[in-house]
Amino acid sequence: MTGMRFYGKASAACVELRHTDSGANDIAIRTLIDRCYFDGLSTGETGLESHGCYDVWVRECVFRLWNNAGNTAAGMRVTTTPLAIPYRNQIVGCIFDDSDNGCIWPMNGGIVAGCYFNPVGYAYSMVQVLNTSLVANPGDDNQVVANYFGGDYSIAGGYRGGAADEWFGNASPDIAEAEVADNGWTILPPT
Repeated sequence: MTGMRFYGKASAACVELRHTDSGANDIAIRTLIDRCYFDGLSTGETGLESHGCYDVWVRECVFRLWNNAGNTAAGMRVTTTPLAIPYRNQIVGCIFDDSDNGCIWPMNGGIVAGCYFNPVGYAYSMVQVLNTSLVANPGDDNQVVANYFGGDYSIAGGYRGGAADEWFGNASPDIAEAEVADNGWTILPPT
């Protein structure tokens, strides 16, 4: 998919990437989503949802205005069925802002590079900003580099990486955190 605009649905994802179903007729592995706009319309649940598809590339997309009454809406989200963790996904050059949550994408061996994460938007603030690993759904071995991380660079601030992830060379204004050098570059995953 290239250059498309998707509008938020109140109780479903705009785009759902399935690994397989009972009829094995909706396999979305090796999908490329490029230069798309995911507009939550202030009532949308999820922009892009994956059920564990591997080798998915999401490049230069915008995720904005994802909001619902429970503050659980998200620009991108991985669900746990039928696979728990996607492998080798690449999220490159995307913008996440003005939403309840940004990118909740636990994965293994993936890349998040050159993205902009703004947890405090004009209308909404993010609970989870970028998660490449969740407690119940642990991701690992990801490269998270050359991104902008606004706000509190910590787990409490909405950033969570896997135990063997590398989160180096990202810009963050939160130099009070030990994981951010005095020059504003991340040197460790958030804690």
